Amino acid sequence: MAKKSLFDQILDENNAEPITIYNENNEPLEFDQVFVYPVVENDEIQRLFVILKPLDPKKIGLPEDEGLVFEYVDTDEGETLVLETDENMINEVFDCYDRIYAEENA
Repeated sequence: MAKKSLFDQILDENNAEPITIYNENNEPLEFDQVFVYPVVENDEIQRLFVILKPLDPKKIGLPEDEGLVFEYVDTDEGETLVLETDENMINEVFDCYDRIYAEENA
């Protein structure tokens, strides 16, 4: 079976496989996918964000129960996830996640 593209892996609601991202030293870091946040305009995904929780948070210096927001980017060099640094966008993604989580667990 062919390996799924990163895009297909992110959008697959049944995906239980970790998402692997390589750091600046080309070391693999594995994450659990927590939430997908597509920015849609005219019925098309314009930008795609994902909250990922590291499987080994100590390896990257994060507390045990913290996630990070990444943006999916498809370039000429291939698919990648880029750590989001815009605080407004990070807050927007987490606010949406919190809202949906609260609704589902009410």
